[in-house]
Amino acid sequence: MPVDKSKSLILTYDKNGMDKVSHGDFDGAISDYNQALELDSNNSVIYNNRGYAKAKKGSRDAALIDYDQAIKLNPNYAIAYDNRGIAKYKKGDVDGALADWNRTIEIDPAFAQAYYNRSIVESKSSDLTKANADLAVARQFNPAIGK
Repeated sequence: MPVDKSKSLILTYDKNGMDKVSHGDFDGAISDYNQALELDSNNSVIYNNRGYAKAKKGSRDAALIDYDQAIKLNPNYAIAYDNRGIAKYKKGDVDGALADWNRTIEIDPAFAQAYYNRSIVESKSSDLTKANADLAVARQFNPAIGK
């Protein structure tokens, strides 16, 4: 029984954290994710979500630490790679971002956002052929992306 109660609490903290992020309460979200991690320190989803809250708050270094932990716990967690790629890109690590988006696509070939993110970098590096190809693939999976 205690395991089920713990899982339920973790889900509640996760949902509350996501709600708080959507309303701009990043510190409140981080607090909820901290509570969830006290119950399960091996939960890759919670690390990823806490990293997202930290990134939205502007704490990219702290976000990267959480994304790294999420990936360590689940090496095939495409969303964590995508989020880490965004954080790396915003810190100026273009090569690291591209590597993470490439890995995202290896894990989930239908992950439209990774193609889109990669197309932005490619267009800024004047590789318009690759940028247009990635944008076309992204729009196959999500026609509204980038509009």
